[in-house]
Amino acid sequence: MRLLTIAALCAASSFAQDYFPLHVGNQWVYTQTGTFATAPVVVQVAESQVIDGRSFSLVRGLPEGPLWLHQSADGLLISIDPATKTESVWARFAAAEGGTYETSVTPCNSTASVRSRNATAELPVGTYGGALEIAYPNPTCADAGLESETFLPWIGLVKRTSTSIAGPVSLALSYARVGGVTVLSQPENAFALTIDKTSYAPAANINARLNIRATQTTPLTLSFSSGQRFDFAIRNDAGETVYTWSADKLFPAVLGTEAINGERNWAVSFPAPQAPGNYTVEGWLTSARPYKATVSFTVAER
Repeated sequence: MRLLTIAALCAASSFAQDYFPLHVGNQWVYTQTGTFATAPVVVQVAESQVIDGRSFSLVRGLPEGPLWLHQSADGLLISIDPATKTESVWARFAAAEGGTYETSVTPCNSTASVRSRNATAELPVGTYGGALEIAYPNPTCADAGLESETFLPWIGLVKRTSTSIAGPVSLALSYARVGGVTVLSQPENAFALTIDKTSYAPAANINARLNIRATQTTPLTLSFSSGQRFDFAIRNDAGETVYTWSADKLFPAVLGTEAINGERNWAVSFPAPQAPGNYTVEGWLTSARPYKATVSFTVAER
C-alpha cells in the first residue's frame, strides 16, 4: 500500500485544503468501470475569467458538461452561469464530518453529506489516505445520480461513483497533472520527444530531449548492440533526411543494456537547417525494442 504525504506536495494551510485545484492547465484522467463503461474520461481546466470580481475557471470533461467554478478561501466550491450570473453551491469542502449541505452538483442530487474527512482512496495510481469522501443520499432521479465522490487535498477529484439505469458507473483517477507537474500516474510505459521551440532561426540550436518512462512492477530492460543509445534525424516537407545526429560520431562496438525503473532522459543540441520551411525531427532509441517519436517545427526566414 502506498500512502500520499500531502505535506510533501504543498505547505499546510490555515483554511480549508484545496480539494479542487483550478489552475489553468490542470488535467485529470479517469479509468471508467461499469456495465457499459466506455473510454477513459479526461477532465481539464481550460481557461479562467474574472466574473463579478472573482476568478472562475472553466472545467471541461465532466459528465455535467462545461462548468465555471470558483473555490473560496473557506472551501466553498461555487459554479456560475456566466450569462445570467446565477450561482449555486457545488461543494462545501470545509463541512464537518457527518454534516450535510445543499448542492447543485447534478440535477439528480440536491443534498450531500461528508462521510469521512480521513478516508482511504484505492485508485489505479495507488492507495492514499487523508481523503475527503462525500456521499449523495436520496437522489431525486429514479435511475441516475451520484452515490459518492472522493477528493484528495491539492490533487482534486480522485473517485466518483454514479447510479445509472444499467447499474453503477465508477471513475477512478489514473493520472493527474496539477500546477504543471505530474503528481500522480498509474504504472505505465511511455516514450516522448521534446524540443524547446516551435520555430527556429536558420542554423539555430535545437535543444532536444528523449524521455522514456517505465513504472511497472518489473523494470524495463532494453538491449543495445553498441554504445549508442539514441539518434535524431531532421526531415523536410518532401520526407528527405537533411540531418542525422549520429552521422559524425563514433560509438564503441560493445553490447549493453539499460534497466529503466522510473524515468530516463537523454538530451542533446543540434543545428536547425539553414533553409526556411517546415520540418520534422524524429528521435528514437537504438535498442532492439523500438521506441520512436516525431515533432514538427519550422525554420523562419532570416
